[in-house]
Amino acid sequence: MITQLPISLTATAGEPGFSLLARLANANTGRSTHDFCVSTSLTKPAICSGEPQELEKLANLTGSDPAELRNNSPRVIDRKFTILSGCKFQSRSIRKQGMLVCPLCWMEQIKSGADKPYSIAMRREWLPRPISTCLRHEVRLIELPYWDYTTTYDHLRRSRIDRNWAVDLMDRTQEQNPSTFERLTVRQLETGRPVCAWLPSEQIDVLEKWCFGLGLLLEKGSTHANATQKSDEDLYIERGLQAILPGKEHMLQEIDAALRRHRLRLPSTWLAGWSGQSQKPRERQHFAKLFKSLVDDQGHFCLSSVTDQLPRQIEFEKGLKSIAKSTRRSPSKVRELLARDGLIPLDGLPHQQSIYMVLRNCRDHLGAVDHSLSERRAAGMLGIGSHLFKGLVRDNVITPMKTNIYRTARYDIAILEAVRDKFLRHAKAEKGAVEMLSLKDVCFLLRCPASRVLSMLSSGQLPSTNLISNAVGLDRLRFDLGEIKNSFAKNEAGGLTVEELRSILGLLHRHVTKLAKLGLLPSYKGRKKDTAISAALVDQSTLDDFLRTYQTARTWSRRTGQSEKSVRSRLKYGSLKRAREGDGIPIYRVDDILYL
Repeated sequence: MITQLPISLTATAGEPGFSLLARLANANTGRSTHDFCVSTSLTKPAICSGEPQELEKLANLTGSDPAELRNNSPRVIDRKFTILSGCKFQSRSIRKQGMLVCPLCWMEQIKSGADKPYSIAMRREWLPRPISTCLRHEVRLIELPYWDYTTTYDHLRRSRIDRNWAVDLMDRTQEQNPSTFERLTVRQLETGRPVCAWLPSEQIDVLEKWCFGLGLLLEKGSTHANATQKSDEDLYIERGLQAILPGKEHMLQEIDAALRRHRLRLPSTWLAGWSGQSQKPRERQHFAKLFKSLVDDQGHFCLSSVTDQLPRQIEFEKGLKSIAKSTRRSPSKVRELLARDGLIPLDGLPHQQSIYMVLRNCRDHLGAVDHSLSERRAAGMLGIGSHLFKGLVRDNVITPMKTNIYRTARYDIAILEAVRDKFLRHAKAEKGAVEMLSLKDVCFLLRCPASRVLSMLSSGQLPSTNLISNAVGLDRLRFDLGEIKNSFAKNEAGGLTVEELRSILGLLHRHVTKLAKLGLLPSYKGRKKDTAISAALVDQSTLDDFLRTYQTARTWSRRTGQSEKSVRSRLKYGSLKRAREGDGIPIYRVDDILYL
């Protein structure tokens, strides 16, 4: 096995691993990369597919940076996807047989390398199919000759297949300005900044497809990719990109204007036209969902019978009629209900710029209100009575919807399910749960609100709580009465609230809170004695330990019998420094005060 090469080459800036392998094989053996890998115990398929271990061995052999080599090499993660510089692509979007190079970069490398072939390196930005221009020279990339699969990743052998290929490089050089999409793609490969800020997780190749279909719709009113020529694809991609870069709202306005301009509606075949007859792949789910939303809501765009630009008043009235039809109400009733909740004015048009977004919010709000539950049904869903349910609402455990459509309070099903699941996950299903008490029985026996018991459950103070299967909602919980009594006794055994500590220490509220955060006065969650409201409490023993080490002006005045005013004056004129552990809070070490 060869561990030191006669001619050692290091990877150039942006060079993939397979390019470095081809150059090493050409410089040291003049034969194929396969023969070179046999001599050096490297694995060619692993290097070409971007395996980190093989790339690190190649980097160690040549003295290159392993991290840079891995970043610049395409890594195949499965049969469908490849990662290049942290960006995910479909594997077919990374060039292999149809590999392109910049002719001017190629000739510059030959000239700087004293006409030695192994001085020519591939570059990372030539691999993605969305890029067809060299941003450095602003010329069109040209294709390397191809023989068979054995030479796919060997650019030097491919350049020798056609003897006239290298001779005619200058003649085939064509000037071409890079598109905005190409510049943003190269920027994402180099810096990681996404092409589109509001679509940060979308693949570059999928985004290119979407821009192409969108640009085709905006410019020609066509929804089929085969309705355009290959040479015009870059123009439509650029048009679609300019529509989506400012944001989603701008894109919707562009589509709305195109539908009016071309007098058409969105057909259900549009998505299949740009996505290659498929909506199911995971990488296209975001655009498929967005497209379906556009098709479903196109009643708020223009109709094929409208020839001129749709006025805001007509568009707004059409939207209200659509909402009225879906909710089985009259348009006047819909407007009255929405105005009652402050979403739209009772007369005139909304002040918002986008009528479409206003109508969508109105439809979502009415849908949520229509599916909401009354107090009695909400309590039944949680498996508790109305009295316990009102207590949970009073203690802000459950929040009613903000609506004036109904006279009584309404409750969102999603919020109720979240509250139920929040407490049920702290209990466990075990045998013997039937012998324990339900939430209703516990609150009746101990004369305590349900929120107090549930708060102790969520804080981990009731680990013995079990679940039963033949009940609904919170009624499935079964509690140990003795455990709850012990928790009550612990929470009520002399716990001091922040207000009481302020009175004892003579400090501000924020000072007491900061002492708890610093760990000088450790607190725990408990209940106030008088109101049973949840609060942060400090044990009396904890306060006594604190006062053995630290004192305030008020506590020292009570300890020595002096007035608090005189103690503060002596601390001020004695230039006594505050305790460093208090981070600026006016507390002092006992030893320092005694010295003063």
